[in-house]
Amino acid sequence: MYYTVEEMSTALDAAKKTINDRTSCAETYTRGWNDCMALLIEYDKELRGSTKAYGIIDFEWKTTKDFMLKLARKGVSLSQFAEYCSYEVIPSKRPKAGDIAFNQGAMVSDGSFWVTTNERNTGVVNSKQVMFLEYDFLLIARPLRS
Repeated sequence: MYYTVEEMSTALDAAKKTINDRTSCAETYTRGWNDCMALLIEYDKELRGSTKAYGIIDFEWKTTKDFMLKLARKGVSLSQFAEYCSYEVIPSKRPKAGDIAFNQGAMVSDGSFWVTTNERNTGVVNSKQVMFLEYDFLLIARPLRS
């Protein structure tokens, strides 16, 4: 039903490398190319071999707020997006390694830290330490084996 921690860790490492490689070649931080959603999508691709995300994300965005507005205009919530992409929403807000989350952007848990990108175009960074309970997150979801 779930992926192993090793599978998720391997997928996250590969996704981080992809985003960092893109960032080293990019002059600017580009939404959909080397931003937090690109990290999440690359993680999903590495984990599953492909991703369903582009079935919903067929638009460009300029900010996180713009992304959320365009997602809402399609009639899709973050929870629906996660479920569509084969993630289980975790209502307890107790994260584990390999989980994804949304809080002012997309993040992936490496078990100790939430990793994401920053707008200074420096690649993947540790955002904050993973807490036992994450009260402030809009969503935490766990990848389900398809």
